[in-house]
Amino acid sequence: MACDFCATGKGGYKRNLARHEIVDQVLTVQEDFQQRVSHVVFMGMGEPLLNIEHVLGAIKSLNQDVGIGQRSLTVSTVGIRDRIHQLAQHHLQVTLAVSLHAPNQTLRSQLIPSAHSYPIEDLLAECREYVEITDIRVTFKYILLAGVNDLPQHALELARHLRLFQSHVNLIPYLIPIL
Repeated sequence: MACDFCATGKGGYKRNLARHEIVDQVLTVQEDFQQRVSHVVFMGMGEPLLNIEHVLGAIKSLNQDVGIGQRSLTVSTVGIRDRIHQLAQHHLQVTLAVSLHAPNQTLRSQLIPSAHSYPIEDLLAECREYVEITDIRVTFKYILLAGVNDLPQHALELARHLRLFQSHVNLIPYLIPIL
């Protein structure tokens, strides 16, 4: 989704994976490490909610055929209009992880290019609906960028938004490697 701070985003979009390719990645890891995969996060070079048909199919296969519980599956998204609603309609027990990274629209639009077309208020409303439909809290990913989105007023603004429904915030410190 071309976020400046995201390493995978810098590589550019190539294509979405098909259902069988997603499942094959899990099976390959199990085979290579001779160990059962217990948790899967749908994320990476693509946006899972822009590939929802194949992601839903992979969730079904990983759950029913590979034996990974739905509560051990996470769909990570930057937030695509109406797609969180669409995911909720399937009444799955997967965790929804939303890359929020800012407590307001102005700052979020600076950090996440796709946020220009999806106001934070609409995104949070869709997340509240997800909780209401699935009864599963939403995880919000929030990368801490020094002096950009990590000020006390940002924390207070974020808390005002998220206290309205079940959620969890995963704070991610952004560390620039020293060469």
